[in-house]
Amino acid sequence: MTRILTIMLGLLLFVGITAAEILYFPSPQTVVSSGFGEFRPSSSGLMPHFHLGVDFPTYAREGVEIKSIGDGYVYKIEIDEDSIYGYTVYVKNKNFISLYAHLSAFGERFQAIAESLKREFPDQRVEVTFPEGEIFIRAGEIIGYSGRTGDVLAPHCHLELRDLENKTALNPIPILNVEKPDGLKVVIDEVRIDGESYPATSDIIPFKSDIPKIEVSAYLTYGTTVINPYEVALKIDGKEVYRISFDTIRLSEFTSAYEVYGKGSTYRKYWFKMYSSEPLSVIKTNAWRDIPKLPDRVQVDVIVKSFWDDVKKVQFELVRR
Repeated sequence: MTRILTIMLGLLLFVGITAAEILYFPSPQTVVSSGFGEFRPSSSGLMPHFHLGVDFPTYAREGVEIKSIGDGYVYKIEIDEDSIYGYTVYVKNKNFISLYAHLSAFGERFQAIAESLKREFPDQRVEVTFPEGEIFIRAGEIIGYSGRTGDVLAPHCHLELRDLENKTALNPIPILNVEKPDGLKVVIDEVRIDGESYPATSDIIPFKSDIPKIEVSAYLTYGTTVINPYEVALKIDGKEVYRISFDTIRLSEFTSAYEVYGKGSTYRKYWFKMYSSEPLSVIKTNAWRDIPKLPDRVQVDVIVKSFWDDVKKVQFELVRR
């Protein structure tokens, strides 16, 4: 197992500067290629988990400049090629922490430190923590360069936003006002009732159990890109029974993805469970406890929304057999 080294460095570079919250995009591309809260099965044998940030494409190119989205103070860098995040920089901004991961190299101000520590502690994960307020960084300043360190399939820009206590991940799309992709479509292609799959266009779907386990396959697509929706909701006879919204995710829930995503979920296929016994932060409505048994015939509405308020709805009847 890789040993983790935590190092405190006092560089005394910049002191007493107030950070202004001026937001820049971290990479030249301003359309997301992966969404907040997506299912990640892990390509390297690590635990399946939520994608706690958003990705901006660099079209598989390493070395693209990744820039700070706002003024702030660098408080930590992580040096590890094999963890989930790889080479990572943490910046404390005015209202949140911004995190930049999977870098191939750090910006000029950190690269010499990183190289020195890699030589001193080879094949070890090193966390370098800087005293708060000592390394000021400007909005638009180079944080590092796109890469594929960590658990990643191809080089890209990975950005996360977290609360200042570093306990909750925040959806960056509304905070950065990320633009809506051209040609965006909301797709609901299948529903699954107690493990049996049916086309989402079905008018009537049979069930047998008192409370059927309902799952929905849905996604957003534009061009060849597939990302997760912002919200998936289920109504029974007009009443909202279950709703998932990807606005925040507690870091303690990082490996709880299977509480939200069903069997068969992948990087590009999302089966959303419309039931859970866990009070996760993304689960906004869970009224199943108030329904001891479904009537023999009910109307079901599935409503799926994008991060930009595009809506898709399907309706079918569940009929007990």
